[in-house]
Amino acid sequence: MKIRDIGYMFIIIVAISIEALSASIGQTGKTLYILSAITLSAGIVTAIIGIKSVISFSLGGPKIDSRIISHYKYYSIFSFIRLLLFTFMVLSIIASPGAVIYAYISGSNGNQASFIHTISACGASIILITALQFSRTLLMNPAAIAASYTYRVSRLYPYWRLLSPRRINTISYIAAISTVSILILGLIEAISQNTASEFLFYAGFIILYVSIALWLRKTEPAPKSPSTENPCNQPNIIMIGADTLRHDRINGNYPRNVAPNLTAFSRNNISFTNCYVPCARTAPSLISILTGYWPHRFGVRDNFVADEVTTLGIESFLSILKKHGYYTAGISDWCGADMKKFTFDFDQIDTPDDQWNIKLFLRQGPKDLRLFLTLFLRNNAGKYLLPEIFFLGGIPTTDQLGKDARLMISQLASCNRPFFLNIFFSTTHGPFGSEYPYYLKYCAPDYQGPSKFVMARLTDPWEIIRRQQEPREAFDLDQIIGLYDGCVSRFDDEFGKIIEHVTQCGILDNTIIAVYSDHGMEFFEHHTWGQGNSVISDISSRIPLILSAPGLPNDREITHPVRSIDIAPTLLDIIGIKSGPNMDGLSLLPCILDAKLDPCLEVFNETGIWLTDLPGTPPGHLRYPDLLELLTIRNISTGTISIKPEYEELVVRAKDRMIRLGKWKLVYQPLQNEYLLKLFDLNNDPSCLNNIANGNPEIVTDLWRRLKSVSRGIN
Repeated sequence: MKIRDIGYMFIIIVAISIEALSASIGQTGKTLYILSAITLSAGIVTAIIGIKSVISFSLGGPKIDSRIISHYKYYSIFSFIRLLLFTFMVLSIIASPGAVIYAYISGSNGNQASFIHTISACGASIILITALQFSRTLLMNPAAIAASYTYRVSRLYPYWRLLSPRRINTISYIAAISTVSILILGLIEAISQNTASEFLFYAGFIILYVSIALWLRKTEPAPKSPSTENPCNQPNIIMIGADTLRHDRINGNYPRNVAPNLTAFSRNNISFTNCYVPCARTAPSLISILTGYWPHRFGVRDNFVADEVTTLGIESFLSILKKHGYYTAGISDWCGADMKKFTFDFDQIDTPDDQWNIKLFLRQGPKDLRLFLTLFLRNNAGKYLLPEIFFLGGIPTTDQLGKDARLMISQLASCNRPFFLNIFFSTTHGPFGSEYPYYLKYCAPDYQGPSKFVMARLTDPWEIIRRQQEPREAFDLDQIIGLYDGCVSRFDDEFGKIIEHVTQCGILDNTIIAVYSDHGMEFFEHHTWGQGNSVISDISSRIPLILSAPGLPNDREITHPVRSIDIAPTLLDIIGIKSGPNMDGLSLLPCILDAKLDPCLEVFNETGIWLTDLPGTPPGHLRYPDLLELLTIRNISTGTISIKPEYEELVVRAKDRMIRLGKWKLVYQPLQNEYLLKLFDLNNDPSCLNNIANGNPEIVTDLWRRLKSVSRGIN
């Protein structure tokens, strides 16, 4: 926890202590009377939410064998009670304005405050503030509602249509000004009457509300420049990534101009239009980018790995930078947990904990508790008090992450030491929720289906698996693509702010900027949606890769196929550092300097774990159990979710794989007793619709030999 957050918590404790002192001086009079009403009303509502949560209990994350879950019964109880305590704390705070206002009005009229009326005032305050915050969240970030809402979201559409930022802000200002005015008037009266307990009563609440308001406030960080006394000679490196960002959205050929900042950045710098990841799943892809190794070299070939695998047995790109004096930092929201999970050797890391962990899902609690806490704790306070709620999957935190990243850039820029910073956004990841007005930007205004705010039915693990099997006709595809494009536009705007901030810090001319993604997203280009499900399609395996570096050519497009494992050695080569001797990737600097130079690289890609049988899978394909039967928890103490040991080898053997060399692409699909090989000419058949293996046996033989040498697990 940062010193700033500790300071605000200390001030809040001081405010509460002042209230206790007020009660003591007043000899258990007015203050204790009001605090008792606040406590009772908050306790009643907490109990109601708790009972509702138990009745309609639903655990987040993939379902695990009940025998394993039984090991966590006490941890579950602890997590539930912990969330109830935070709920009680929030309710006490939002109940207090009603009690304070009622107490002041009663006192001003010379009436004795009624305990029942005080509790009623607290209840009214809870209802009004919760309704206001629910309305604000429903309009400004409806993905946060959809993630934990236990009813059909479409029921909220009529109310949502009544909302507007102006209306919500007007009501908020009126409520805040009214409360502050009452407190100030009460404070003035206490001073004029020389009543110490009354003075402490109002002063305590003023300190409490002001400290909370300041803590929750998120301002734009000021740019800071390096000192001129000890200038940094080595260039900085800033990598800016977005999970699930398709390459075709920023190359200028997409019909919608969803990413003007990224498109301009691509045209004015070095753009690689055919960059492939080895596996279109976050963990193996991100590790490959930050190490320069193939996934089979470090043993992570999907997202579900055991604890011992998180210690990478290779030297990372960051370790090499640190040996040469670089400070390494990483920051992300919920999709970037792998930067902390695996041993990359960051000096500073600001990401959530492992997202594939049963303890995390238990700490997130049932949906009703999650929903209430989400309304009030997706802010600075929540990030450090309840990170499992702040980093709840599927809810965008783009604005907060962008400001935190720019603050980190300012801090690093002023240290006069070369730095590496990886900023990784979850903005474009499913279920494709974005903040207002981005989720409306490319969608039909009269749409009334279930995917108005996010792609429907992706918060429950059973639904995610079931929907993988559904055909294109089962989806409101135009609406979902509109939501996705809104997410891309949201990321593009935040990217523009980061570049502007780097410029204002005065370090752009000495900083390498790399834009990337971990994988793309298929929208039924080859029978299914998602990522890492197909190697015939290039949609999820191809990523955008744009480089800007001082001294290098700009306005350069490189169309030769390259790999994400080439990013690390390329960046090292640009700054004059020798790559690790065993890196699989190669430097792309020669073809950056000479765009006509073809590096003739072997591009490899393999599928991730299939959640279920997918449309378009060839008959007799090698298979394994569905995801929910495939997963286990090997170490009860850590709670890490991983593949059952008995299925690890089968999962690797069942992967589809492809190798590309120049225009030729060979696809391997394992069957129960044999395999299929398919060959495609990407120059004449970029969508890979026509298998021409029978007419080109020599090419198939050559590529098959190459594929077996670069991949492990082929029989």
